[in-house]
Amino acid sequence: MDRNANKGAVLSPLRYCASCVLTLVCWAAWLLLGATLAIQLYIGIAKDVPVPGFVLRRIEAELAKENFSVRFGNAHFDPTGQILLENVQVNARAFEDSLFSSRIVHVRKSIWSVLAGRPIPDEVDFEGAVLQLPAMFSPSGTTEQLLRDVSGHIHFSANQYEIDQLCCRVGNIGVTFRGVITRPRTIKGRPLAPEEMARKFLQYGRQVAMALPQLQEVDHPELSVEASPRPQGGTNLVIRLTADGLHEPAKAPVTTGPIAITGHWAWDGLRPHTMRLHLVARDVAGPAGIAVPEVRALVRLDPPENEFAAIDQVGLRVEADVVHAIGEQWLLPTLAGTFSIREGSANFSAGVYSHGEHLQVTGDASIRSRSARIEIEGRVPPGLVTNLLTRRGPKLEPYFRFGDPVAVYGSLVVASGGHFGGLTVFVHGGRLDSHGVQITSARGEIDVDHDLNFLAHDAELVAGENVAHGSYWMNFRTMNYRMLLAGHLRPPDIGGWFRGDWWPNFWKHFAFPAQPPSADVDVQGNWRDSSRTTYFGSTDAFKPVVLGAPFERARTHIFARPQFAHVIDLAVENAGGAQHAGGWFKRIADVPGHAADIVQYDYDLAGNLDPATYALMAGEPVGTYLANAHFDQTPQLHASGSSVVDEGHIASETTFTADSNGALQIYGLPIDRVTVGANIKGTELNLNRVDFQFAGGHGTGKATMSLAPGGHRLSFEAALQEADFIRSVRAMQDYSAWHNPGAAKDSDAESSFIKRATGGKLDVTLSAQGSPPDVRSFHGGGTARLTGADLGEIHLFGLLSRALSAVAVNFGSLKLNEARTSFQLVDGRLHFPDARISGSSAVIEAKGDYTLATKSLDFTARLKPYEEGHNPLGLLINPLTSIFELKLNGPLAKPSWAVVLGQGPKPEGSGAPPASTPEPVRKPTPAPVSPGPGA
Repeated sequence: MDRNANKGAVLSPLRYCASCVLTLVCWAAWLLLGATLAIQLYIGIAKDVPVPGFVLRRIEAELAKENFSVRFGNAHFDPTGQILLENVQVNARAFEDSLFSSRIVHVRKSIWSVLAGRPIPDEVDFEGAVLQLPAMFSPSGTTEQLLRDVSGHIHFSANQYEIDQLCCRVGNIGVTFRGVITRPRTIKGRPLAPEEMARKFLQYGRQVAMALPQLQEVDHPELSVEASPRPQGGTNLVIRLTADGLHEPAKAPVTTGPIAITGHWAWDGLRPHTMRLHLVARDVAGPAGIAVPEVRALVRLDPPENEFAAIDQVGLRVEADVVHAIGEQWLLPTLAGTFSIREGSANFSAGVYSHGEHLQVTGDASIRSRSARIEIEGRVPPGLVTNLLTRRGPKLEPYFRFGDPVAVYGSLVVASGGHFGGLTVFVHGGRLDSHGVQITSARGEIDVDHDLNFLAHDAELVAGENVAHGSYWMNFRTMNYRMLLAGHLRPPDIGGWFRGDWWPNFWKHFAFPAQPPSADVDVQGNWRDSSRTTYFGSTDAFKPVVLGAPFERARTHIFARPQFAHVIDLAVENAGGAQHAGGWFKRIADVPGHAADIVQYDYDLAGNLDPATYALMAGEPVGTYLANAHFDQTPQLHASGSSVVDEGHIASETTFTADSNGALQIYGLPIDRVTVGANIKGTELNLNRVDFQFAGGHGTGKATMSLAPGGHRLSFEAALQEADFIRSVRAMQDYSAWHNPGAAKDSDAESSFIKRATGGKLDVTLSAQGSPPDVRSFHGGGTARLTGADLGEIHLFGLLSRALSAVAVNFGSLKLNEARTSFQLVDGRLHFPDARISGSSAVIEAKGDYTLATKSLDFTARLKPYEEGHNPLGLLINPLTSIFELKLNGPLAKPSWAVVLGQGPKPEGSGAPPASTPEPVRKPTPAPVSPGPGA
């Protein structure tokens, strides 16, 4: 057989088989079309067609594969060809309660999708649906409604869900959703199973449920979400939230006007994506009158690497044009931060402009423990400090009136529980008016601890020429304070820190014109109670003025409190240290038992200062006494006592000892040296013990001097031994010249009172009383004795010898070497009632007066030659001389003797009238003898 015949035999059976298969397919198609037509005709005629059991079983089987189950009341085909399910409940095998329930669900699924084996429907409509959180996902531990009043239409394709419209409510938020959602995939690339999607949804739902209580403070919130596919897979969500305002969200005292939030979020099921939100809020109001016209914020919500949590970190940046708070306008405030929800921590930074100055704040915080650490840097404007203290600390405001911005850098600690933990800040400021204390610049490091102890250490204050270093501490609760300062400081310049006038009243006795003294002070007190203020300090001053007296240097320690001040150890010096004094004194303005305006001074001072300095320091009484004393060397003085000043009247009591250390003059009377023990009480000076050296002799005495309003009164007693006669006479001449400054002083060449009296010693006792400036006011008496001088050579007695020679009685030079007398001082005259001048050759007995003002003599005398030596020749001569009476008259510089006949001197006090001067005998007639030239 040939090849073609074999080929035909093979094709014939194949054609037959193909024809049979084709015929079978055509009949099956016609039967299917017929059945479909019949079903369509039935559905079109019938209004309630039950869903075939195999369809329901198919739906249940598909859901069972995903671990879901469905229950519903009724299931119908409606005339549109959709499946109508009533009272639907969808459960997950992992949860007892239903996840989804709906009053009506319309499901459309084409026969082709059924034949294709797709488990999900083509379209779903539902109304009155509720999405619930099972108890294990609910914050309350019970099943809660997450979405309610849900209605919408969803079209399902292979990997996308197209939502035409979905509306629901989440808490009090109205939500609308539209767009296309791409079915998320796993990391391995397969689409997420419905069960996996449901679990992720429930995890996000838990986060939303936890935030729902805070959303209750949002007024009429509305949320719209638009979805679109991502080119990389997954879905992009655009979120828009609007509300009429916020009212104390999370119990924070904040309210706002209308707010709007827009944001973007991507979800692909592979990894968490960041959500970014833009917020605009109008008319934000906070506590204490804080108001912001408009707030702009950018919020970044970062989910964790663990995708089971919705949000891990929140990034925030807030801006505004102005913030009105505490009476200030804060310009361009900004706040940026990152908050970790999982760790409960945050870090942030903020900045603001105030009065043209910028402040920057950075820090980190623990939200769980409510603790934080904040860094502060910038410049604080003066107006801000004044405003803050006026509102928050009005008692402190007068002490911190800055004239320049204050640079600050430091950190603030908020302890666990939100309690203040401490503040450390470095400040540097310029001009500052601190309650009247004018500070040029100030800097220091400030620490404030949790007990509100404020400590400014390493501080420096510059106030003009004053420069001080140290520390300042205070407690804001008790208002106790303490300042420790060292440097160059005029204490009166910080008087504004002390209430009342006690501080300036004390320092008015000190002045520092040259430069501020070196000082180290400790000031303590209480800002509420000025009576608790105390000051303790040391001062070393160059060219100060202390108690009105200038010094080259002064050093002291001072303790002071209101109405009391104690200069503990005062040391002053002048003349390069040659003059110095030291001691202490107190000022007591609150004297027990006296009125408040009485001031008492107690003091104990010793030194060798110039008397004029003592006079300035001790006041008017001592100054009056010392004004009439002049010293060759500064005296050594130790004084202690007390003075009370009452409305300008001074009552004082002082005890002192003084040593002149050399020559001095008191009321013009020269004294070689004097040591005095005395006291002053009121206007009375009592010299209880006086040791002095006068004209080479030694004397003792005592005196009382009164400065009564009627004039000065001096009462004294003195005794002098072994004084040099010549020096004594010259001293009396100086004393007379001091009281008569206009009178010409006799020179040695012009005086004829002394020719030669070298070696004469004078002993004098004297007691008197009167007014020191007026010698005529003194009344008293005493005795005098002169020995050792050749009195005959004194020209006064030489003139007597010449006068006797004129009457032919020439005894040559008189040999006289001793003179004794008593005397009374009355009305400026020295009255000598019983003067006796004697020697080996003669005795002169005399009485008379010496007028101090005119220096004139008026004496009568009787000469008895040889009487003292019991010479037999005297027995013959005395009867002859007894008939003569000697007259001494004229000024002390030019006296004259006259020899007249007389009855001799009468006993003192006999009361007999003075004898008249008889006519002189012509031969021999004595002529008055006066000194000639050169005598």
